[in-house]
Amino acid sequence: RNTTMKSLITVLLSVSIALSSTGQDAHFTQFYANPVYLNPALAGLRGCPTVTMNYRNQWPGIKDAYTTYSTSFDKYSEKLKGGVGVNVFHDRSGGGRLMTTAASAVYAYQYQISKKITIKLGGKATYVNKSIDWNRLVFGDMIDAREGIVYGTQQQFGEPVHYADFSAGALLYTDYFFGGFAVDHLTEPAEGLLNRYATSLPRKYTFHAGANIPLGKMRKMNRAISPNIMITKQNEFTQVNVGMYLRLRELVVGTWYRNKDSFILLAGIETSKFKFAYSYDVTTSGILQQSMGSHELSYSIFIPCSNKKKKFRTLHCPVF
Repeated sequence: RNTTMKSLITVLLSVSIALSSTGQDAHFTQFYANPVYLNPALAGLRGCPTVTMNYRNQWPGIKDAYTTYSTSFDKYSEKLKGGVGVNVFHDRSGGGRLMTTAASAVYAYQYQISKKITIKLGGKATYVNKSIDWNRLVFGDMIDAREGIVYGTQQQFGEPVHYADFSAGALLYTDYFFGGFAVDHLTEPAEGLLNRYATSLPRKYTFHAGANIPLGKMRKMNRAISPNIMITKQNEFTQVNVGMYLRLRELVVGTWYRNKDSFILLAGIETSKFKFAYSYDVTTSGILQQSMGSHELSYSIFIPCSNKKKKFRTLHCPVF
């Protein structure tokens, strides 16, 4: 019975947050491995088509916590003078009791300010579906003090929520430095699952910046270190990620710290055809130290293309 009650409490906690509070976006530790999700201005930076897949298992020590999936495609379009891309995102909470699915289209215009400085301005339009499997939930009026869950519920169920969402972003970069800013949920769409307009999705502001410092001959990025920072603010929640990547030819390793939350260890491989990385979040927050951290995987495929009339600059940004 104790095991059943613990599982019930976990489910009720995850779902009650969705029903009664303002929303908060899912996040990826390997945020540069999911560029279209991070900032629409990052679409098409590699030039040739790229297919990226991401998977995150957050707090596996807590039964039915969070799993998140993302798949994207982006490339540079010479006719449109910028990057184009699509992204499909799916998040499951409470063992699939609460689900969010989103599909996005992205465009990022690229402009060469000078020989050394490039700017990109991006926009993203997203269709979102959010739903709860009410039949898998347990409410207070279903529980008998002695017999457990024996009654039906009088709870009024809501309908799935569908809405449009919009984001914008900017990126400025040189051969060795880069910085970007993005704003998600520009219209703060309503997403309440019991009362549609009781809950809205607050705007999310993201700033990210970093540098590429070659180790050895200049302009050789096969050996380099890359210090980075990312700051995200959404409603009352502020997250700061600081860390560094080390590239030694195909091997990339990194370590990060997320404020009041976790230390992060990362290892990956990048070749001319693909990249793959694994990261592990070592949770430091007291209440979640039994959560067994978080696991994340990313895999990208680089599709060859012809760039005979190359009119764009690629960015040697961190890839994970």
